[in-house]
Amino acid sequence: MDDFFVWETRYETGVELIDRQHKKLVSIINDLYSGLHSKYKDKSEAFAKAAKDAVDYVRTHFHDEEEWMFETSYPEIESQKEWHRKFIEVLLKKTKEFDEGRTYSAFEFLKFLKEWLISHIAIEDKKFRFHIQGESRDKN
Repeated sequence: MDDFFVWETRYETGVELIDRQHKKLVSIINDLYSGLHSKYKDKSEAFAKAAKDAVDYVRTHFHDEEEWMFETSYPEIESQKEWHRKFIEVLLKKTKEFDEGRTYSAFEFLKFLKEWLISHIAIEDKKFRFHIQGESRDKN
């Protein structure tokens, strides 16, 4: 079976740590996709693992990203934190819906993770990359 989300170089931010963490979320997304399409695996087990992995990812990634933004005096740090807060809110909502027996929400969750990551990288993380590149030029 093909992956649901294929990483492309256009998603790279140029920040190795951030790119590595984003690739980890892509892996979580693809594991969930595979688990939901396997006729041998329990779908709830696949969702529970993906949800736990996503929560662990969020905890680490958002902390690292916000810390780096703070250290580089990123002017849009508050809007980035708001993006992160909204992501966590939806993540918890989707997990709760699945726990309540709404199995369709697993596929919605999968789509949500992919769309969020693409838009987050394409918009917010690119702005941060340009900020860091500007900081590097200013120091030279």
